[in-house]
This record gives sequence, C-alpha cells and structure tokens, in this order.
Amino acid sequence: MFGPLPWQIKSFIVAIGLLDAIWIWLLIPQWIKGIKKLLKRREVEIGELVFLFSLVLIAAIALFSDNIGANTRLRMLAWDAFFIYAASLFGLKK
Repeated sequence: MFGPLPWQIKSFIVAIGLLDAIWIWLLIPQWIKGIKKLLKRREVEIGELVFLFSLVLIAAIALFSDNIGANTRLRMLAWDAFFIYAASLFGLKK
C-alpha cells in the first residue's frame, strides 16, 4: 500500500517508485486524521467520500496486485483522490 519501501529496492525501476512513495509517507498524518474523522462522524461529507474511495481503492490494489509497474499506474487515481482530500484539509486550515 505504501511501497515500495527502502528495503525492497533491488533495481533502478523500483527506486524510481520509491521517490513517488516518499511524498505519500509525508501525508500519512493527514490520512490518519481522515480515518479518525470518518470513524467519529455519523454524517459523511463529499471530501470524506473521496477519502474513503481512495482508501478502499488503494487497499484493493495492495491486496490483489503484485506487479510494481502495474501498482504505480493503478495507484495514480487513488493517490490523486487522496491528494484532493489532503488539499481540502490544508485549505481549511488557512
């Protein structure tokens, strides 16, 4: 789900995927905040639905796909949805 991780690097291609993953690791606090928000509330807002979509999609990819190249392509939509959610949280702080 958050890979490739540093100890999984065995080739240059996997190392390129690591550069993409580092940006995701920096947003993990926002991810945790979103999960807590989803568990606390009874009503779900549109931003939280985008987050939930991202979470379900990335978990399904992590469980069923074992190809690094395919994972990178498949995760793009899920990460884009998560970036939209994270941007909305950062926008609320301003």
